[in-house]
Parts: sequence; C-alpha cells; structure tokens
Amino acid sequence: TSAVDHSGSRCQRPYNTADPAAASAPKAPSSGGLESRYAEQFGRKRPFKKIVQDYFAGDAKVVEFMEVFFRHFGRSLANLIDVLDPDVIVLGGGVSNFDALYTEGVAAVAKYVFSDCLETPIVKHQLGDSAGVIGAALIGV
Repeated sequence: TSAVDHSGSRCQRPYNTADPAAASAPKAPSSGGLESRYAEQFGRKRPFKKIVQDYFAGDAKVVEFMEVFFRHFGRSLANLIDVLDPDVIVLGGGVSNFDALYTEGVAAVAKYVFSDCLETPIVKHQLGDSAGVIGAALIGV
C-alpha cells in the first residue's frame, strides 16, 4: 500500500488555514491564549486570573483543562531544550506569574525532555512582565 494519499492530505489541519491569524502557532503559553482556549472549550470567556483561581480552588473541569496545558507546555519546552540545549529558560509575560508553571509545568518538561533528567533551569523573569520586550530592545541596541 502507498503511504501517500493521492486524493489529498491525510492529516487534519489543527488550525483554520482560511484565517491567516488562526493558522499561526497556538497561543497557549500566553494568558490570552489560555483565555481563548478556555472560551473555545467552555463556551464562555474567563479572565486568566479567574482561571488560575478556579484551578487552585480545585474546580475539576479547570484542573483537567490546565493538565492539558501543562502537557503541551512540557512537550514544547522539552523540544526546545532537546534541540537548543539552553543554559537557562526564563519565562516572562503574565502567564509567568502562574506559580504552578514552576512545579507542575517544570515536572511536565522533565517528563518529556530527552535526557534522563531535566538539567536546564526554568526560572521566572526578574524584570517584570515586560522582560521579553526589554530583552528584544536590548538586542536592537
């Protein structure tokens, strides 16, 4: 049998390619991305801070929603670590204020990283939520 489907792609596109903005990479690692995914999954908007409150309060549907996020976060950063082998990963932006990233999130990275153990530190920014913008500006200097 042929591995090629001559009638078209066998893979389903994960994003709406008719909309260029939707065809870009998912926004899940951002607070806005989590809010969007929450709205898609539950049919209503919820601010990131409220999602975090519900998570820590033990709301079962939000805990399950965030477990999926942690899996994706873990796989994403593990892939970056496997390919780039950075000395450190610094998290910035509003989502970096979510303390569970440094426990459950890092545990997910450790689960998916190719080496026997996670040696790359994953730390919170020290310059505020705009640390990425400051870093980008410094690159241009």
